[in-house]
Order: sequence, then structure tokens, then C-alpha cells
Amino acid sequence: MVESGNNDLAVGDRKNQDGPALGRFQIHQSAWMDISKLRKAKGQPTYPYHDAYKRTSAESYAATLIDAITDEFIKHHGCRPCPSLLYVCYSLGPSVIPKIQCMVGVKPIGFAPARLLYCPSIEATLWALGYSTSLSRRKAAQGKRYEDLIVAHYLSVRDLGIPLIK
Repeated sequence: MVESGNNDLAVGDRKNQDGPALGRFQIHQSAWMDISKLRKAKGQPTYPYHDAYKRTSAESYAATLIDAITDEFIKHHGCRPCPSLLYVCYSLGPSVIPKIQCMVGVKPIGFAPARLLYCPSIEATLWALGYSTSLSRRKAAQGKRYEDLIVAHYLSVRDLGIPLIK
């Protein structure tokens, strides 16, 4: 929803040096190749990059990337990322994970196994890490939209038994 409005044919970041990001999850070709390596090592099927336009292929690749980010995040920080930090790591790439410990105001909340690392001001902390003001502002806003969607989904399932996200 945040990246493409669930448009399987979305093309974004056309000016990116790695080429455009394709499909509903807006995955760049280099990320797709990295995910293919992860999937191959796990014995999972791999697909050509233009399958990013296909919902099932894109979903499986996005899930593999999110699992890898979460595992790496836990390794570095000892807990899972809150939804907005997960979005930032997905969007900016896993290389941002070690930098997160330098972010101002980042703190663990909750108890194991549901303990999360929370960042009250993604925009300010991305800017402090050297990202431009406009990129920091955009990623923070998108991360907030993602977190709001996750919370709404949780509350809908909890209170109504109806999932918002399938």
C-alpha cells in the first residue's frame, strides 16, 4: 500500500542509478538479485527480475527481504524493529541497520519476544545520519503511513476479526 498503492505494474525511482523499482513492492534490480541469492541459499524458488510485476513472485521476494532485514536487525540490536523502522530498512536498504544505533531517541519498548526498537522521530534521525531533508521527511512520512496501516490492521483483527491486509 505505501510503496505503490498495491499496483502490480507500478514503476518508480526511474532516475535511480540502479534503474527503476518495479511492482507493488518497488524492488530495484540489485535488491532483486540479492534476494534471489538468499532464496537460492535457502532452497527456495527464484524468479527473473521482471517477475516483480507478478504479485505472487513479488510477495515472496518482499517477504524474504523483510525476514532478512528482521534477522539482521535482531542480530545488531537484540530486538525487532518497530513498523516505521522496518519500513525505513526496507526502503533505504539493509545497510542502514547498523547506523540505527546512532539514531537519537531510539529505545527498546515491550518485553521479549515482542520487544521492539522504537524511534520517535524518524525524520530527525535520518537527517542526522546524513540523509537529505527531503528524503528524511518523505521516508518518515511513508514509515508513519506504514505503521498506521499495521496498527489499523491489528486493531481490526483484534476488535472485529476482519483483516485489513491480506
